[in-house]
Amino acid sequence: MVLPVGAKKLIDIVNITVPEKISKPDSQIEKNPSKIIIGGIPNHKEKNKGTWYATFGLYSQNHSLVSFKVEIEWTGVWTSRLTEFKSQYQIKIV
Repeated sequence: MVLPVGAKKLIDIVNITVPEKISKPDSQIEKNPSKIIIGGIPNHKEKNKGTWYATFGLYSQNHSLVSFKVEIEWTGVWTSRLTEFKSQYQIKIV
């Protein structure tokens, strides 16, 4: 992603989607489980439980590259209440 000089942008490091139930015209219901998306890249594996490591880099014309590594741990469980969901994942800089 390239930003013009002086621009500011917030970037989502991690996004966990809501599980979906999609009903079809023939009365069947298709279930899509929640997915984890790290740095805009979705996880296409069948299981969402696990630990992921991602390295992000920031570069500027007037500064050298700054990189940081993030560890993301998720139990694979989705809860609709944030207070309960906070215990299901952990994100830390390593």
